[in-house]
Amino acid sequence: MPKIRSQGHVNLKTTILTVTGAIAAGTNFSVTSSGVNYTKTGDDGNLQSSDALFQTQEHIMIFCNGVYQRKGIDATWIGQATFQLDIIQDTDDEIIILS
Repeated sequence: MPKIRSQGHVNLKTTILTVTGAIAAGTNFSVTSSGVNYTKTGDDGNLQSSDALFQTQEHIMIFCNGVYQRKGIDATWIGQATFQLDIIQDTDDEIIILS
């Protein structure tokens, strides 16, 4: 897990995606709305406006069932509100996004 250094005050947003049916690897997920086979609760997330910002902002973290997903490897930036996971998701899996 990355080390978080103090960079001033950050209002951390917590987004929770709960998987309601099997989801294939390579599926895009939204941090602002529910999608096919997953429901979103919590805050509307912000993954930044570019892949470079997504990868360098240390407060942005994605966890699947408690396991940190490496940005740019396991979790890929697609857009300010969208990312892709390279792992299969099963019913009742939980994805937590801090942003």
